[in-house]
Amino acid sequence: SIDRLQGHLVGLMGELAVLPEDAACYGESGHPSIGEDEVAMVESLVRDLEDGGVSFEGWARPGAKGNRTGARLDFARTVCRRAERRVLALGEGVSNDAIPLFLNRLSDLLWLLARHTEGGN
Repeated sequence: SIDRLQGHLVGLMGELAVLPEDAACYGESGHPSIGEDEVAMVESLVRDLEDGGVSFEGWARPGAKGNRTGARLDFARTVCRRAERRVLALGEGVSNDAIPLFLNRLSDLLWLLARHTEGGN
């Protein structure tokens, strides 16, 4: 659900904001973190959409079909990709390898959702 994804993003922001020397304390405090389970959840949503006939075939111009929801999802996807690139640019400053993977799969999910709201490809 969108609430669950938003909760994961809040946890992800917390992980990225904490100083490296405070990471252990942050992790022990019970704050949510991104891990294999969260990545698997997004991948499962991607598979569900693909199984429903939505695919990565062809090109899509954001908003071309006049669907505002699709255009907003495309905008969210571009923001997510930008965040992924910035996380990768941090290099070793990010100790959790699941974070860029989560962002990558989330942007794929957003692209598929945009196509789904437009009635497929």
